[in-house]
Amino acid sequence: MSEMYIHPTGIPMIVTYCILSGLAGVYNEWILKTNYNESLHLQNMFIYVYGTLFNMIVALGATLINSNAIDLVNPFTGFSIYTWLIILSQAFNGLCMSVVIKHTLNIIRLFVISFSLIVTTILSMMIFHITLNIWFFISFITMICALSFYYKQ
Repeated sequence: MSEMYIHPTGIPMIVTYCILSGLAGVYNEWILKTNYNESLHLQNMFIYVYGTLFNMIVALGATLINSNAIDLVNPFTGFSIYTWLIILSQAFNGLCMSVVIKHTLNIIRLFVISFSLIVTTILSMMIFHITLNIWFFISFITMICALSFYYKQ
């Protein structure tokens, strides 16, 4: 039976992710709420264009470095049905999150993401038969406390 654990290199990566995610969330909320009357689709274009460009540059650069032939560059090499399902679910997730951010606060988005991790953990327990350790329960209690503090105000 596998057990969940935290690797020491994961801690700075988690901290970096949290900082960048927070900054991106504030920026995206600013874009969505600055021109509230603009179409949500137009605002989504403003939000996702820069991310798409940055990721495309990295993906094409890695492909060019790894394959020494420029005319054989295909960024979709190795894609399976599961890859496309992940892409579609993440696109749908992004659209849902933009609606949440536009009509509520960014903090609500963070709570939704936090509790989606609980659902993912429960599904992982059922599918992969993992066991939980103390770190999961500490993070779960922290999320419950944050939620109760937020709604107590």
